[in-house]
Amino acid sequence: MPDDSERLQRLALGIAHDLNGAITVLQGNAEIALMRVPEGTGVHRQLTRIHTAAHRLTELATMLADYAHPSGGATPALDLPPLVDSIIPAVHDEPALIVHAEPDALRCILQRLLENAREAGETVRVRTCRRSGRGALEVRDDGDGMTETVRRLMFDPYFTTRTGRKGLGLAQVAGLARAQGATIDVETAPGGGTRIWVLFRLWEG
Repeated sequence: MPDDSERLQRLALGIAHDLNGAITVLQGNAEIALMRVPEGTGVHRQLTRIHTAAHRLTELATMLADYAHPSGGATPALDLPPLVDSIIPAVHDEPALIVHAEPDALRCILQRLLENAREAGETVRVRTCRRSGRGALEVRDDGDGMTETVRRLMFDPYFTTRTGRKGLGLAQVAGLARAQGATIDVETAPGGGTRIWVLFRLWEG
C-alpha cells in the first residue's frame, strides 16, 4: 500500500498534468486573440496579462511535475565541478567528481538551492566533495537557520515561512534529486545558518 509521500506525489503529478492541459488551451487562445486585437488597446493589455499569467502557471505545473517525478530511472555520467562552475564559482575538494545526474536536473537543483540560500542570508558558499560515499553538492548560507520542525517540513510542497512565496522551490529540488537517485542531508539550527548537501551516486563505470 502506498505511503503518504507516494500518494502526495501521485496527486501532484495528476494536478500538473491537468494544469498543463488547461494552460495549453489558455495560452493558445490568448496568442490567437493577441494577433487579432490592435496593440495599445485595453483589450490587448488584458489579453497580455492573461498570457503572462498562463506562463506563470506553466512554471508552477513544471515544479509540481518535478516534485512528483518518479525515481529509479537511468541517469548519465556527469562531472560535477565544471557544471557547478558554469553557474557559480565554487570550491572543489577534487578537480573531477563523476556522478549519476541529468545536467538540466542538476542545474535546476543548484539554482533553486541558490535562490533559497540567497533569501536566507547574505553569504552563500557552494562546494563539491565526497560525503557518505557519494558525490555531494553543498550549498551553505549564513542566515537565521531553522528549527527542527521547519527542517522536517522544508521539502514539502506549499510549505514556506516566507511571505509571498509558493513553497515549491525546495519541493522541486526534492523531486529532482529523488529522480536522480540522490538523497539530501540538511544541517541547521536557529542562529546557525543552513547547509544542504545533495548526495549523488558516484559513477562506477
